Formats: sequence, C-alpha cells, structure tokens
Amino acid sequence: MRADRLGARAPATTDRAGIVLLTVLFLSTTFVALSLSLLATAESAVRALSSGRDLDRAERAAQSGVEWAAAQIGVTGIVDTTMLVPLETDVEALVQITAGAQPNVLAEGRARGATVTLGATVGYVREPLDYAFASFADANKFKETVFVSGKVYLGDPTEPIDISASDSPALDITGDLHLVMPPSLPSGTVDHHGMGSNTDYDATVYAAPVWDTTQFETMTSGMVTVHHYSGATTIKDQTLDGIVVVALGASDKLKLENATINGTLVVPTDYDVARNGAQEIELKKTSTINGGTALTGNLAILAPHSELHCPGKDDKVCNGVVYVESVRNPHAVTIEGQLLVRFDTIETKKEELTITRSWSWRPDVPLGLEWPAGPHLRIDWAGRQ
Repeated sequence: MRADRLGARAPATTDRAGIVLLTVLFLSTTFVALSLSLLATAESAVRALSSGRDLDRAERAAQSGVEWAAAQIGVTGIVDTTMLVPLETDVEALVQITAGAQPNVLAEGRARGATVTLGATVGYVREPLDYAFASFADANKFKETVFVSGKVYLGDPTEPIDISASDSPALDITGDLHLVMPPSLPSGTVDHHGMGSNTDYDATVYAAPVWDTTQFETMTSGMVTVHHYSGATTIKDQTLDGIVVVALGASDKLKLENATINGTLVVPTDYDVARNGAQEIELKKTSTINGGTALTGNLAILAPHSELHCPGKDDKVCNGVVYVESVRNPHAVTIEGQLLVRFDTIETKKEELTITRSWSWRPDVPLGLEWPAGPHLRIDWAGRQ
C-alpha cells in the first residue's frame, strides 16, 4: 500500500516541477523583454534629450547670428550680405542681411543637424533730438551773443560759426556744445555755465529731420480746428486756436502782428525754393505761438522752407518745437522748447535771441516730422521663420 501511494504521487510532483520551470522561463523572458524595452526607452530619451539640446544650440546660434548682423550693420550700414558665421564645434549661423526687406535679417542657426531660423528687423533708433538749439548746415553768424539754456548742436563740418561776423562770445550756453568739426574753435567763442558743461568735437552727425507738410494742405476741422490761408497773409490783433495752415508762394510773406496762435503754424511746400529767403514768416510786436494741439503734440512752427524774421523790440515768444529753414535778425525773441534750423544760417544783431529748454521738457511731434536716425541700433525680433 505505501509503495502504491508513493508511486501514485510521482506524476503530480513532476507536473508541479514543470509548471515552476515554465513560470521561471516566462518570468525570465518577461524580465528580459522589459529590460530591452526599458533600454530602448532610455536610448530614445537620450536621443530626444540630445536632439532637444541641439535645437536649443541651433536657436542660440540663430540669436547670435542676428546679433552679429546688428554689429555688421553698425559698421557698414544696411547692405545686402550673406555670411556663414562659425560659433563653436559643429555650431554655426548662416546670416542674410537684405536692405529694404521686412524683416531685413534672417539667421539660420545650425547645430549637429538641427536648424532654427530667426528673423529680425535691425535699424537705427529714431528719437527726438536732445538739443535746445540745432543747426544742421552752414556758418552761423551770431552778431549778438545767443543765450541757450540746454544743449546745442552745430552740424557744419568746417565752419559752424563765422567767427569774423560773430560777437564774442558767440554763444552763452548752460549745457554742452556738440560740434561735428574737429577741434579748432578759437578760445572765447563760447561761454559755458553749469557743472559739466563742455564743448565736444567730432560729435555724431545728424541729418536734418525729415518733414511731411502735404497732409496739412487738405486737412479739415475735426478734433482740432484748422484755419487755411493762401498767398501773402497778415494776421493782426487776432487769437487763433488750432492748426493754422498758410500756403505761401515763392515770394510771399506771412506777417503775425500782435497775434497769438494757440496751436501749430504750418507753411506747407512741395517744392524746394532757392535759399534766398523767398518765403518769410515775420513775427512783429507781441506775437506769441503757444505750440501744440491734440494732433501735433508740442509743435509750434513747421516751415522747413521759410525764413523766420522777428523785427522790433517787443517781446516775441514761441513755445514748443520750431522747425524753419533759417532765422534772420531775431529781435527780443524767446523760444521755449527747441529751435531746429534746417539749412541756412542764423544772423542776430541789435537784440538778443534766447533759447530755453527745461530739463523736463521733451519734443512731442507725432505728425509732420520724422526724427533723424541716431547712433543706437535696435533689434525688433520677428520670431521663428
């Protein structure tokens, strides 16, 4: 009986051993498969991480390419250029500068097969000139000392002041004098006042601001009242609010006599008259222009082809930005803000010209005037291309 019982158990034991072996083999196979899967996943993650890093490198390379283009533009200006810029091992940027395009810079960053292209518009910043008085060309004849509170810019490269025809000192300045010319101004030509007030030579060259008066020719009243005059005009004993547009012919004159303009005086012209004072704005007696409207900011006079003439001993005042071709013989004139003389010379005699710009005052001309490009570059990023 015992032997029979033992003999009867043998097959069950063998079956259990087989099941265990199969289970072990199955688990081993499963673990191997899982291990291989985990290894493959890890390898994929490493490859993805490496690819992500390469894309980051490519984007940084593209950014460096745009910055390289900005530096290049600072040296040569905006000139069509294509350049491959190596940055580090297996990392480079292909840079294209295209004048007149928007954006004008494209940079393709490359890093170990990954590529990213960025676009940007690079140009010089246009901002209001930081001067109380700026003359952009020709020799100024200061027969009487001109008093300026604020910075002065004289842009003629050879003779910004006609010493033989000027008083001594020619300028009395509380602020800096910036000259485009090399050091050669005779001693005593300028009196400086205030801490840190200096004469600086070889200054940045600025072009005269670009103007657009055509938009005023057909302007009608709306938000701001607009007054239109044509030909030789006299405005006497009146106060006008808003924008005063006077279309002068080549030999016409505008006279303001005991008149006040609370707004902006515009003399539009679509032709370039000869530089002989053919167009003239004459301020007489106690005339005042309080510059600016909701449309024109603090622009007082926009007359880029007109001569500003101010005879008589009565006080005359312009508040705001005054932009004219020339100023002749200003008697008892005060400009509070900024005087911009586009092309010709200033002559003063008998009475003084005073120009005052307070430290907190800023030019605000949203219409009719575009400020010159300054020395500072700006990058406007356009994102991925």
